[in-house]
Amino acid sequence: MPAHIKYAEADHARGLPIPWWSKLGAKLVLHHTPGARRIAERLGLFRPGDLASNVERVVDGFEEHLAVYRNRARRAPSAVLELGPGNSVGRALCAAAHGAKRSWFIDAGDHATHSIDHYRAVAQRLRARGLPSPDIDDVPDRAGALAVSRAQFSIDGLAGLRRVPTGSVDLVFSDAVLEHLPVSEFDEFLRETQRVLAPGGLASHGIEYHDHLGGGLEHLRFAPTFWERRAVAEAGFYTNRMLHSRVLAAAGCAGFDVETLWELRWPEPRIARQRLHPSFRDASDDDLSMCAAWLVLRPR
Repeated sequence: MPAHIKYAEADHARGLPIPWWSKLGAKLVLHHTPGARRIAERLGLFRPGDLASNVERVVDGFEEHLAVYRNRARRAPSAVLELGPGNSVGRALCAAAHGAKRSWFIDAGDHATHSIDHYRAVAQRLRARGLPSPDIDDVPDRAGALAVSRAQFSIDGLAGLRRVPTGSVDLVFSDAVLEHLPVSEFDEFLRETQRVLAPGGLASHGIEYHDHLGGGLEHLRFAPTFWERRAVAEAGFYTNRMLHSRVLAAAGCAGFDVETLWELRWPEPRIARQRLHPSFRDASDDDLSMCAAWLVLRPR
């Protein structure tokens, strides 16, 4: 079935209305200036996601991925794994409330809120929907909420994924995470995903292809020798610049069949070809018009 195509607004993911190159320069300087991160956040240059405060997004986002699995497997998953949970591991409660016996959350650092009030709010929202959320009213901290949800949280990226038992997960999912995986590790993340999936399992991923400077494709101007430097990768705007066709090819090489649920596109290529670094000059108009997509990966 062809993917449903939507079209991006002109200001999609634009962020602050200042030139992209100003954001890049400011982030590089501020990120590597001692004590400047707090100033940058006040200026809005480093904007962490609001998942920790947005309980509805925690719950609804999980249920969207859950529906993808249920519509194909005709049952609920008994084990789930989220890549890049970000500001909240509240979906551990969601997984348990929907019958999962075990869950894993893998990130490259500990960004998830420790606020027990946040996790209690997630539990309350689940109960309001008639779901049997784990009781965390008397749990003192995040670790306790994870324990009663039978969840594990790893903050060492690919190494954490490698520790997940083979064939133990029914549903792997993520929201705007695949584009942040280091390009050098992307293929290995896919292979490890294929390894951990149980028979009949699948992965559900929302992926963004636009830059994180102004919502365009300005990041394709730069040479890999600059873009993959540690100073850039840690400055808060890094994406791996994997174009859509390359992501599909990598998934195929990892042993997946790919279903594209929807594509978010620009009506025409988002950047003039002459502005691209030579390593991207051969990109198709199709790739240069792709803003985001939702992919379902199923092992062959």
